Amino acid sequence: MQEQLAFAHGRKFGLVLGTRRFRNLVGAGLAFSILGTARSFDANEELAIRFVTSVVSQDELPALQQLAHKSAEALDDLTRAYLHQALNVNEGDTDMVEQVRSASQPGFKSRIRAYLSS
Repeated sequence: MQEQLAFAHGRKFGLVLGTRRFRNLVGAGLAFSILGTARSFDANEELAIRFVTSVVSQDELPALQQLAHKSAEALDDLTRAYLHQALNVNEGDTDMVEQVRSASQPGFKSRIRAYLSS
């Protein structure tokens, strides 16, 4: 939930965080609709738009963590690294440049102050 808040709130003071990855997950049109209006969205919508693959209760977390651990052990480290490299369409360096560019626009501190006071 904290990641969602940072994702939503950063846009409100001009910081671009994770937009390319979000677009890759939900599609360009929906991403622009959500990001362009700087609106937040809840777990139900996240599930509906495939931003997350599941929503679980606190009670279900231990079983989900165990499943994640087993999944992580399914491939050796080198194979997993190659798989991530082959599937990565996020262009991390470009994303970092865009994030730095958005943070370095004049008036960033005043935008944060205005956002926090609203």
